[in-house]
This record gives sequence, C-alpha cells and structure tokens, in this order.
Amino acid sequence: MNRMNQRLKFFVFALLTIGCFLLLWNCSPAKSPDAGPLKALIVTGQSSRSHNWEVSSPIFKQLLEQTGLFKVDFATSPPAGGEMENFRPDFATYNVVVLDYEGDSWPEQTEKAFVKYVKSGGGVVVFHAADNAFPDWKEFNEIIGLGGWGDRDEKWGPMVRFREGKVVLDNSPGRAGSHPPKHEYQVVTRDREHPITKDLPEKWMHAADELYSELRGPAKKLTVLATAYADPSRRGGTGEHEPVLFTIKYGKGRVFHTVFGHVGPRDSSPIPAMDCVGFIVTFQRGAEWAATGKVTQEVPEDFPTATVVRRWKGYKPPSLGELLEEISTYQYGQGREPLTALTGLVRSAYDSPQDLKWIEQRLLEVLRSDATLAGKQFVCRQLSISGTEEAVPVLAGMLTDAATSDMARYALERIPGAAVDEALRKALPKARGEVKVGIINSLGQRGDRQAVATLGRLVHDNNATIAVAAIAALGRIADPQAADALAEARGKTTGKLRRLVLDSYLKCADQLVTQGEQSRAKAIYQQLYVPSEPVPVRAAALRGLVLTEAGNAAEEIVNVLRGGD
Repeated sequence: MNRMNQRLKFFVFALLTIGCFLLLWNCSPAKSPDAGPLKALIVTGQSSRSHNWEVSSPIFKQLLEQTGLFKVDFATSPPAGGEMENFRPDFATYNVVVLDYEGDSWPEQTEKAFVKYVKSGGGVVVFHAADNAFPDWKEFNEIIGLGGWGDRDEKWGPMVRFREGKVVLDNSPGRAGSHPPKHEYQVVTRDREHPITKDLPEKWMHAADELYSELRGPAKKLTVLATAYADPSRRGGTGEHEPVLFTIKYGKGRVFHTVFGHVGPRDSSPIPAMDCVGFIVTFQRGAEWAATGKVTQEVPEDFPTATVVRRWKGYKPPSLGELLEEISTYQYGQGREPLTALTGLVRSAYDSPQDLKWIEQRLLEVLRSDATLAGKQFVCRQLSISGTEEAVPVLAGMLTDAATSDMARYALERIPGAAVDEALRKALPKARGEVKVGIINSLGQRGDRQAVATLGRLVHDNNATIAVAAIAALGRIADPQAADALAEARGKTTGKLRRLVLDSYLKCADQLVTQGEQSRAKAIYQQLYVPSEPVPVRAAALRGLVLTEAGNAAEEIVNVLRGGD
C-alpha cells in the first residue's frame, strides 16, 4: 500500500511539473529572437488634400524592411466616400501597426478590434497627419495621446509644453493644431534614457518640415522624448517647445508618436522631411520599440548634429523623372514596380489640374523619345485616364505607324474634345490595312458625325475588312446621315456584306429611338419589314415597329399572328 501511495504521489508530481512547464511555455513572449521577422501593418488609403499617402506609405515599407527586422503588409482602405464596411484589417496578427491614415471613419467592428489589439499589447506608430484623424473617437484620442485639427479644441484635452525642464499641461482654451511654414529646425532630446532616443545627441537638426504645434489630447501616460522650439519670429510660431517625439502607454500596448515627415500632394522627390537621417532613425527605432519594447538598432555615425542636417544616401523615393526613365526602358515581363508607382503618382494628382498638366507634359516627352514600345504603351494608358487635348498632336503622330497606332488610339478614344476627332479623320487617308481599320473603329467608337461621308464611301472599299469596319462604325454613329449612308449601301451590297449592312442599319434605328428620332427609326423598320428581307431581319424590324407604334402596336401584333408567316 505504501509503495502504491508513493507511485501515486510521484505520478501527481510529474503531472504538475509538466503542467507548469506547459503554462510557462504558453506564457512566454510570442516572438523570440529566432522567431523570424516582426510583422508590420501599414494602415493607409486616405489622406487630406494637404498630404499624400501614396508617396509616404511605400517609403515606410522601404524604411522598415531596410532594418532587416520587419516583414511589411498594407491595409489600404477604399477611397474617400467609398464603402468602408468591409475594411477590417486583422490587427491581432501583427507586432506593430503604422498609421498613415487620415480619412473616413472605420466600421465599428474595426474600431473595436484596433482598441483590443492595443490594449492587449500591440504596438502602434502614429505618423504625422494620422493624429488629425478620428477626432470624435474617444479611445483613438487616448491611444495617440495628442491630436490636431478636425475641430478639436480645449474640450479634447490640454496642450503639452516643456517649460523650465519640465512637462507642463496647458489647459488654456483654443484650437488644436497649427504649424509654421516648413523649415529646418533644431530638435532637443529630452529623454536620453528611453530605448528610442538613447545615444541620440542632445540637440540635432531636422530637415525642412512642418513643426506641428498646439496639439491637444488626453495626454495620459505620455512620455515626451524630444521637443522643438516653435520660434515666434516665424509666422505661426507659438514660442513654445513643442513635443515632436513621444510615447503613450495604453493598456499593455506601446505607442510611438512622431510628428515628423510631411509629404505634400505635389511631393515626389526629394522630400527633405522624410530623407532626413533624424526622421528615419527615430522612425525605425520607434517601430522596433513599439513592436518589442526594446531597440537593437544602433545610432548611425552620420546622424545629424546640432547645426547640420544629414540626408540618408540610401533613401530615394522615385521622382517622376526617375520613374519615367525606368519606364522608357521597360520591357514586357519585367517587374511592374515603376508602373505601379507612376500610376499612384498620377492618381495622387487628380485634384490638382496644374500637377496633372505637368505630368502630362512629361509623359508626352516619353512618347517623343526612343522609349521601348512597352514603355510607350503604358504611358498611353496613363494618358487615356488623365490626358487632355494637349496630348493630341503627339498621339496623332503615332496613328499611322503600325507599331504605335493601337496604343495611340486607346488613349485618343478616351480623351474628350473635337481635336481628337479631327486628328483621327486626318490620319485616315494616310493609313493602310489594319491601321486604317483601327482608325475607322475609333471614329465609330467616338460617334464622329463628321466622318460619316468618308465612312459611307469606305463601305464600298475593295478591302473587305475596311468595308466591314466602315459599316460597323456607321451603325455606332447612328445619326440620320449615317442612316442614309447605310440605306444606300443596302441597295448596293450583296451576300455577307449586305447582311452586315442590315445589322448596322437596325442598330442605327435602335439608336435613333433612344435619341427621340421615332419617325426616322420607324421608317427604317418599315423598310426592313418586307418579305424580301431575311427572317431574322424582319423579326428585329417587327420588334422595332412595335416599340415605335405607340397606339397601333397591339393591332400590328394581331395581324402578324393571323398571317401565314
């Protein structure tokens, strides 16, 4: 019996030991040094007209991945005013979330998931204008510590000042958020023991940037890491040492907030605020700290000094010129990174006619050059979206070349204005073969009524493909003159060509109905609803007659039912 009791005790002891081991295992940190790269999520997709997420977010990916510590994903929202209900990033699967977002509210479920993520120990980096977002979301304001604009004022909380070596909460009434014009300014490191700012110099110069001032918020569990003096001699200067780098503790989560890094709507390269070594190093170190609570990255030797701004030579967001240089040598099958970047750059300029005009001129330079056909084709696709009549002369010069005609027509078909139609008409007599067919198709696609006479003659061209294209184009143009040209062709064509004429003639009649030309359409249907025409044509004509016979449709249908056909 004693021996059995000893065995039982040993068995229970073993179970408890194993249980404790498993408990400790499950409570250990999710990431160990050998667990692979940290996962970062950049939340982006919307910004105000003053900022440009399509430029800044790819830069963040570059900066994070360059540390060798992070694997980066994007959560890109629908555009402003779009359907947000399905925007639900899986925050919980990431070590750090970088907020480069200033736009529409998130769905309630997404807001709750984000708050839960931070409370449970998730890391957050708040970048520049992200602190303008969500003024009415209580938990978000607590997470970011301080925010600006969005009609915030003293009701959102105090301003944080650094006076006589101490943090002071300023509850005086007033707006939340301002900044002087962009300029270089000196940053003072206030906490040189924090992992993010440890080993940074006491004072260092930051490149030309907006100096966010008068930010307000709950400021709970907030630690000021660095400040910058908003000199009152500059327009908008507050005369205060404004916090520019700070952290917030929210639940178990770590939040790093940097006001550096303004990227304006016209910025492409260089962007002083983002290629400043001071911004890059503090962003990279802040992201690591938010993700892990530690910083393993060393401060580089070329960090800015108290009087000298330093730029990172390895940082180079592509300018429009650099992108177009790459696209000029682009070949099918190569990586699409420069194409994607150019698309984003064009899209970011939609709200600025001046920027779009400048971009259009640069795109046209590529078309005039000896760029590859693949590069020119991509440029033409961009011009199909944003091109104006300014592009017509260059595109027109490509119309009669078999190698470039299709891509030029693709752009021209989508550019509004009479100049496009005129260019297509002028190119038509000079074109041959498939090129000519393509131009005819474009004239039909654009519904160019001034081309009807020429197209009517081409119906009888010796090249059957050209004749077929002309017939189809007249059916698309579908005005009374096009109808007359098809009526004439009906009596002068035979076989397959005549069947195509009849088809276009019917389509022309259908279009005339939608244009309110009921009597003209009815006359065409009556011409085609005769025993000499093929049954499908007569059936379609009968349908047209029923649609145009407002008072006698029923009688017409009864007569058909009584007939022998």
